[in-house]
Amino acid sequence: MVEIAEMAALVVPYITAAVGAYGAAVWTKTQELAAEETAGWGRRMLQRLAGRPESRPALESAVADVEADANDGDAVAALRMQVKKALAADPELAAEIATMLAAASPVTAGAGSQVISGSHIVGDVNQIGSARDVSITGRGGVSVRGNNSGIVSTGDGARNVQMNAEASGQGRVYQAGGDQTVNE
Repeated sequence: MVEIAEMAALVVPYITAAVGAYGAAVWTKTQELAAEETAGWGRRMLQRLAGRPESRPALESAVADVEADANDGDAVAALRMQVKKALAADPELAAEIATMLAAASPVTAGAGSQVISGSHIVGDVNQIGSARDVSITGRGGVSVRGNNSGIVSTGDGARNVQMNAEASGQGRVYQAGGDQTVNE
């Protein structure tokens, strides 16, 4: 089974998608359309997590903060902490959420995805850039359907290198793993 902290990190994107789609109505939404699959999974996971009376008040508060500003990293982190606490307190619930995660479609970046700037990003499963056709589903798992105009980094110590070259006329472009100067 997935570790609690990792599971909480996997659950939160679904919940934030549901909060973004439904706002405060996330608690009372009863019908979902096929196009709302991710938000629907988030709503179902959130309802199941909130089924623990001990967890619901803190989850409601954290969801309200995310609803107020879904781009607030602190609010999202607070939600992740509440999810983590609920999962750690109830192994049966954690197993049920793990089953839901296995059945859910991967969350993909797209319209409304968060933009990160001025940050030092470490760890696994990092995605930066325009990623309409990119999904990262786990440690080292990357799927690109079409084009990706950004950087996809999938591990500690991964180095992202961007090189640009231009040639005109009879000029040639050479590419290597380091800096180079070509004088012709």
